[in-house]
Amino acid sequence: MSYLVWIEGEFAGKVIPLLSHRTTFGRSAECHVQLPDKKSSRQHAQIVLAEGRATLVDLGSSNGTLVNDLPVRITFLNSGDKIVMGENAFVYYDGQPEDETAPIPPSAVDFSALDESEKREDPVTELKTLEDRGALFAALESTYLQLRTLYTLSRELPRAASLNEAFALAAQSLYLATGATRAMLWLREGETLSSIPACVETQGEGAADAPPVEQFPRAVLEWVEQQKRPVMLSAGVGLLSSESLPRHPIMALPLSAGGALLGVVTLERTGQPESFLKRDLDFAMAACGYLGFVLADVLARTRAARTAAAGERFGNIIVGQSAAMRELIAETIRVAEAHSSVLIRGESGTGKELIARTIHQLSKRSAGPFVAVNCGAIAPTLIESELFGHEKGAFTGAHARKAGQFEAADGGTIFLDEVSELPPDAQVKFLRVLQEGEFYRVGGSRPIRVDVRVVAATNRNLEEMIAEGRFREDLYFRLNVVELKIPPLRERREDIAPLAEHFFRELRQQIPTTLEQISPQALYALAQYDWPGNVRQLRNAIEHALVMGTGKMLTVSHLPEYVTLPATVTRKEEGRRASPLPADYTSLTLAEVERKQIEAVLKVCEGNKQRAAQQLGISRSTLYEKMRAYGLE
Repeated sequence: MSYLVWIEGEFAGKVIPLLSHRTTFGRSAECHVQLPDKKSSRQHAQIVLAEGRATLVDLGSSNGTLVNDLPVRITFLNSGDKIVMGENAFVYYDGQPEDETAPIPPSAVDFSALDESEKREDPVTELKTLEDRGALFAALESTYLQLRTLYTLSRELPRAASLNEAFALAAQSLYLATGATRAMLWLREGETLSSIPACVETQGEGAADAPPVEQFPRAVLEWVEQQKRPVMLSAGVGLLSSESLPRHPIMALPLSAGGALLGVVTLERTGQPESFLKRDLDFAMAACGYLGFVLADVLARTRAARTAAAGERFGNIIVGQSAAMRELIAETIRVAEAHSSVLIRGESGTGKELIARTIHQLSKRSAGPFVAVNCGAIAPTLIESELFGHEKGAFTGAHARKAGQFEAADGGTIFLDEVSELPPDAQVKFLRVLQEGEFYRVGGSRPIRVDVRVVAATNRNLEEMIAEGRFREDLYFRLNVVELKIPPLRERREDIAPLAEHFFRELRQQIPTTLEQISPQALYALAQYDWPGNVRQLRNAIEHALVMGTGKMLTVSHLPEYVTLPATVTRKEEGRRASPLPADYTSLTLAEVERKQIEAVLKVCEGNKQRAAQQLGISRSTLYEKMRAYGLE
């Protein structure tokens, strides 16, 4: 007989005799050997005994199965091999155990109690007792075919260039090895599978009588998604209710990679009464294990390609090699795939609209319109008409009906820049659009429904505005489903040089110039400046240099004076030099001294309150209070 010795784990020292056909391992109580640790999967692995050989098959476990310290999917076992599953380690032996009286671990099934029905489920074991040698040969040939097909699939799948190509390869193998007539891939999108409108479908021979895809029992998909386990159903045997009864044999398997559920693969035998066998399930699980990792890689490459395509399409590239920008780009890609509202926060000039456009182009709404609205550039009395439109005669000057920006963005994305500038009345209407997906034109009585994704941006502190009663808290929570923060340029100085080079190459195509490159000294000077206007100001500085520069090299002398000043004068020295305080200021009151110093530092910092507060050594909220007290707003 064949057996395992448990050498590491809670039941170390125990002997596990292997069943004559198949022994399953995992955390599930349905497994023959129940593994007690959380690193083991519910259905972790199985050992199959056939024709005097033991075959170990990993069942798509999250942490994998090791044989002699090497990860495996399927392999033959030799006596003395070490097997690791989660936090448990075993040694496989082919023969009688030295200590036949060693107790079986309580988490394992009493193999002697297995009833005859379970033993009969193994076709090879059953056929060994038959006199029909032809039937036995056919069963062995089928097992060999499955192993050979699995080997071919593992070799060909990694070469797939697209999702469709990968699934087509897997489907052909599934048809060949399981006798399925139709295979479908249901990709996970959002929180549930029920939101998927269609699936990639590949049909085999005999699928002409298959019912429409829409009639596939959704309860089967939901069960597999919730349990993350495969299921086999015979014709007329359902999971939840009569509505989920299949008309023919069905097999459904979770498709995972790295513990994340990507979707579900379903196999059907339309027009055939014979149910799938457990060996079909074993093969399909192994095939889906390969397929899951390949599809995860294909999807990752697809997202990266879509990001590059979006940059080319607009001529805007998200340039940044800092850790903060790499994280922002990764978050942007993840956010783009959802439908949720997004709030982009960052100082003026950091590129909030570029991020918004990238979200749109990477989303499934990319074929729809992208409408950008600067709420701060519209008069408060006109903003409702601009956003929601108006009817003819709604107010003086409304000579005709006009559609608003929300209607223009139907089926796409609307970007509301400086959303903090929305007046209270417009905030109420905007909240209704987010909640109900409908609004009324100014002067209208008929609700208008739209399907629009909202991406908003602001450089203001909305929490402070809420506390002051200038921004609705409920609107804030509706907008801030997902938040992206763009760091200012001074906090990611390693991006300044690449951005400068990018703008230099871009603007040279538009501006006649003899300049061919940027000197290292100029790049150093650029990297030392704080850039209160962020990326937009940096672009303007490069444009200034291209217009004013001569020769072939862009040097420090070609840069704007405000950039080169910090190279020789510190911020505090600059503030002292610009201070209007007289040499003998003892005649001034303390309040007058404070007011003049705040006014001078604000001027030096070009109105940037964050920088001014840092220069003065006070918080920004304290600076706001003093500015209001001294009438400096």
